[in-house]
Amino acid sequence: PCYADNEIRIKKIIQERLKGFEGLTTKIINLILENSNLERVKLNNELEKIEQFFKDKKIDYNNLEILLDLKINEDFTVLRDAALLGDKLKTNKLLSDTVIEPEKNIFYLNSLNQRLSRLNEINNLDEKMNIDSHRECEL
Repeated sequence: PCYADNEIRIKKIIQERLKGFEGLTTKIINLILENSNLERVKLNNELEKIEQFFKDKKIDYNNLEILLDLKINEDFTVLRDAALLGDKLKTNKLLSDTVIEPEKNIFYLNSLNQRLSRLNEINNLDEKMNIDSHRECEL
């Protein structure tokens, strides 16, 4: 969108995306809303986590609160990035410092998959640009 989302629009998006989920209460909607900071990209990431974690379509507030815990998720993001960069020392330190919760395994795998997909897209784009620039030099 060309305009900033407001609280009403974000709530509507949450309700639309989580339609059919049991336990979707105002309290849960407000928790997701707070966590998104009215940013649509962040909101979509949070909703994707929720859809992946609550496969049975039954949202539990306590589990949702744990799933959306920014500190733990941000720590995993740093761990993920250090591992993908091949920084063994930092990765090992972060492995000992990061709380990895078994119930979030789907989130962790999804996060890794998204990052690897983005890296692959960048790599393919870079290769295409190199081929195109090489062709221009031949002309």
